[in-house]
Amino acid sequence: MTVLGVVANSLIAFGPIACLAIFLVAQRSHLSIISVVGAFCWMFSNVLSAILWIAIPPLKSEWGWVIPSGVFVQEAMRYLFFALYSRSEVAITKALDNPRATVPLNDLASSFSAGVGYGLMQTIIVFGSVIENAFGDGSYYTTQCSSMSLFTLTAFTTCFVSIMQIAWMIIGFNAYRNKSLLRLIGLIVLHLGSSMTSLLNQQKDMCLVGIGCQFLFMVVSICCAFFSHNFAVKKLGVSAID
Repeated sequence: MTVLGVVANSLIAFGPIACLAIFLVAQRSHLSIISVVGAFCWMFSNVLSAILWIAIPPLKSEWGWVIPSGVFVQEAMRYLFFALYSRSEVAITKALDNPRATVPLNDLASSFSAGVGYGLMQTIIVFGSVIENAFGDGSYYTTQCSSMSLFTLTAFTTCFVSIMQIAWMIIGFNAYRNKSLLRLIGLIVLHLGSSMTSLLNQQKDMCLVGIGCQFLFMVVSICCAFFSHNFAVKKLGVSAID
């Protein structure tokens, strides 16, 4: 693929999530730390999923099991991240010896930053492993997707999923903070549904449908995150970068 093609696909994959990281998260040191920890948690969940995948060899090709298990491992790690965040929040409050309102942390800003860390690390790992093979003559197409190169398909997929990671983190924080089973179930359904659409890429000429489904899941996830946290935003009067 030409250098221009590599740059174009890289902008698709990294553009939105990188802009959020640079212009919003990186402007606050404490949000940058939360984002880095979130990226580490995603990496750790990926390692755990790989260990689980290796530990059960007969199920390596059973995507109907592999994908859900990966989703549940990621969601378990998301809850662990929230638990660690909550403990840190309490510790900081005690150290400052001030009311919670003075603590430079709030759920919206912290979940947003952690989601950026999740999304950026996932984009680096998933898209980076593909784009490193993009340099050279020609491009690469799969037999199931003749209308779009593998690099472009991966670029759009990682772009949409990285934004969804932010929305899912906001929903997750809201669900755990309010002990809302409904929001937790909605989070798992959105994550699992988005992940299962990757199976469409294995069907003949269904990759464009898969991309469309990913976009739809992204829009629904953003709307759910907005309405899930809308009451808290109005009540506390906080912004995404406070």
